[in-house]
Amino acid sequence: MDIQHYTTALDVDIEQKALNGYTEIELNLSSATGTLLFDFTHLLKIDKIVVDNKKQRFILKEDQIFITNKSPYTAAIYTV
Repeated sequence: MDIQHYTTALDVDIEQKALNGYTEIELNLSSATGTLLFDFTHLLKIDKIVVDNKKQRFILKEDQIFITNKSPYTAAIYTV
Protein backbone atom coordinates (compact mmCIF):
# COMPACT_ATOMS: atom_id res chain seq x y z
CA MET A 1 0.00 0.00 0.00
CA ASP A 2 1.38 3.36 -1.05
CA ILE A 3 -0.20 6.36 0.70
CA GLN A 4 -0.56 9.20 -1.80
CA HIS A 5 -2.19 11.91 0.31
CA TYR A 6 -3.76 12.67 3.71
CA THR A 7 -6.43 15.33 4.29
CA THR A 8 -7.45 16.06 7.88
CA ALA A 9 -10.17 18.48 9.00
CA LEU A 10 -10.83 19.17 12.69
CA ASP A 11 -13.48 21.11 14.58
CA VAL A 12 -12.23 21.95 18.08
CA ASP A 13 -14.90 22.88 20.64
CA ILE A 14 -12.98 24.24 23.63
CA GLU A 15 -16.07 24.91 25.77
CA GLN A 16 -17.36 21.34 25.39
CA LYS A 17 -13.84 19.87 25.42
CA ALA A 18 -14.70 18.05 22.20
CA LEU A 19 -12.91 17.28 18.98
CA ASN A 20 -14.72 16.28 15.79
CA GLY A 21 -13.35 15.76 12.35
CA TYR A 22 -12.29 13.37 9.65
CA THR A 23 -9.24 12.14 7.80
CA GLU A 24 -9.31 11.23 4.14
CA ILE A 25 -6.53 8.98 2.83
CA GLU A 26 -5.79 8.46 -0.84
CA LEU A 27 -3.83 5.26 -1.38
CA ASN A 28 -2.57 3.07 -4.18
CA LEU A 29 -3.03 -0.62 -3.43
CA SER A 30 -0.47 -2.59 -5.44
CA SER A 31 -1.99 -6.04 -4.86
CA ALA A 32 -5.33 -7.47 -3.74
CA THR A 33 -6.02 -7.85 -0.03
CA GLY A 34 -8.94 -8.77 2.19
CA THR A 35 -8.12 -6.16 4.85
CA LEU A 36 -6.83 -2.60 4.94
CA LEU A 37 -4.81 -1.93 8.09
CA PHE A 38 -4.03 1.47 9.64
CA ASP A 39 -2.50 2.57 12.94
CA PHE A 40 -4.84 4.56 15.20
CA THR A 41 -5.02 5.68 18.80
CA HIS A 42 -7.61 4.13 21.10
CA LEU A 43 -8.11 7.58 22.69
CA LEU A 44 -10.32 8.69 19.78
CA LYS A 45 -13.67 7.32 18.61
CA ILE A 46 -14.48 6.30 15.03
CA ASP A 47 -18.10 6.74 13.95
CA LYS A 48 -17.75 5.24 10.48
CA ILE A 49 -15.27 4.34 7.77
CA VAL A 50 -16.00 4.87 4.09
CA VAL A 51 -13.95 3.47 1.20
CA ASP A 52 -14.73 4.97 -2.22
CA ASN A 53 -18.09 6.28 -0.94
CA LYS A 54 -19.16 2.90 0.52
CA LYS A 55 -19.49 2.38 4.26
CA GLN A 56 -17.19 -0.42 5.46
CA ARG A 57 -17.01 -2.76 8.42
CA PHE A 58 -14.06 -2.25 10.71
CA ILE A 59 -12.54 -3.47 13.94
CA LEU A 60 -10.44 -1.28 16.24
CA LYS A 61 -8.01 -3.47 18.16
CA GLU A 62 -4.89 -2.44 20.08
CA ASP A 63 -4.43 0.89 18.28
CA GLN A 64 -5.00 -0.59 14.82
CA ILE A 65 -7.97 -0.33 12.46
CA PHE A 66 -8.81 -3.41 10.40
CA ILE A 67 -11.13 -2.50 7.49
CA THR A 68 -12.83 -5.38 5.71
CA ASN A 69 -15.04 -5.68 2.65
CA LYS A 70 -17.36 -8.45 1.43
CA SER A 71 -14.94 -9.09 -1.44
CA PRO A 72 -11.19 -8.40 -1.45
CA TYR A 73 -9.87 -4.97 -2.30
CA THR A 74 -8.28 -5.24 -5.73
CA ALA A 75 -5.12 -3.45 -6.85
CA ALA A 76 -6.36 0.11 -7.46
CA ILE A 77 -6.40 3.66 -6.10
CA TYR A 78 -8.79 4.11 -3.16
CA THR A 79 -10.05 6.98 -1.04
CA VAL A 80 -10.57 5.99 2.61
